[in-house]
Amino acid sequence: MNRILSLDIFRGLTVAFMIMVNNQSGGAFSALRHRPWDGCSPTDLVFPFFLFIVGISMWFSYRKSGHELTSANFWRLAKRGALIFLVGLLLNWFPFWNFYSGEWRSLETLRIMGVLQRIGISFFVGGVLALWLKSFRRIALAVGVILVGYWLCVELLGDATKEGFVGNRIDAFLLGVRHLLQPKASFDPEGLFSTIPSVATVLLGYLTGKFVGEHQSDQTKTLGGLGIAGGSLIVAALALNTVCPINKPIWSPTFVFYTAGLGMMIWLLMLWFYDYRGKRFGATFGATFGTNALFAYVLAWVLTSVWSFPVFRFSVGEQSFSIYSWFARTVASVSSPQWGALVASVALIGLLWCIVYPLYRKKIFIKL
Repeated sequence: MNRILSLDIFRGLTVAFMIMVNNQSGGAFSALRHRPWDGCSPTDLVFPFFLFIVGISMWFSYRKSGHELTSANFWRLAKRGALIFLVGLLLNWFPFWNFYSGEWRSLETLRIMGVLQRIGISFFVGGVLALWLKSFRRIALAVGVILVGYWLCVELLGDATKEGFVGNRIDAFLLGVRHLLQPKASFDPEGLFSTIPSVATVLLGYLTGKFVGEHQSDQTKTLGGLGIAGGSLIVAALALNTVCPINKPIWSPTFVFYTAGLGMMIWLLMLWFYDYRGKRFGATFGATFGTNALFAYVLAWVLTSVWSFPVFRFSVGEQSFSIYSWFARTVASVSSPQWGALVASVALIGLLWCIVYPLYRKKIFIKL
């Protein structure tokens, strides 16, 4: 089976949007901001979409080995998961040296978790479970057990508010309050405890990849199955929203269903458009980012951090700016802070594309 173009494009557009929403300097449109707590904005979709795609890709990646949990596959999962986690940890510490105080950045307040760390853990745990359980029924049952068990802990040991979330206490105990993103609130939106349901997102992606991979030659069955499954998950999430709010910060079960359902629907459209109809509109842009997704994400983080180094900062009046924040402010001065942030982030995407496009042309894929 040839490489599925729509999957590369879906991954690429997801990581490009992720980079864009993470780099809104000076202001942002509401669609480009995370919801404070309950609810789901377009921005809240990018991370679960990426994990969902991780699960889909996993099925195709382990097809050659028969989807068996061999020792080689276990260590392959462990090594890549650990590498992704370590890169995320290093990014949290980067640039390592505090140019203002003239000393190493303290490890005592280093944030341990983060986006890449969650990806690494979910990739490893989800991969091991998927290869071990194998069948649709057993993996689906595992998803149910994970989500029901998680929500019972949330409700029985606390509540679904930021103050009462049981994950605060668990993360503070296991990681230490000073190592959380919001130490004063003892909260981390990518905390260790709330990573548990993100494993279910990966497993739902794996099941989706398994279904498409096994029925790809039957277009009607493939597209129809994705539509029914995706629609059912969305309806279930909305129906349960009153008792289990759709919530990204704690990665609630309804958030898992809702985002996985939307992910299925979007991939359905892309699969039909690119793989079944053979269209190419926007394919190169999406595939360029999709084939070097995590590399592009890390590169964006490094670039925006480097631009903030003192040597690259300059003053305008009494204010100090990085090149990036100055550009966003300049655009904002003739429009609005929201447009300034959007144009600057789009320019960043354009710069990154110019860097990763030659890699795509030469078929150089940098995997973390």
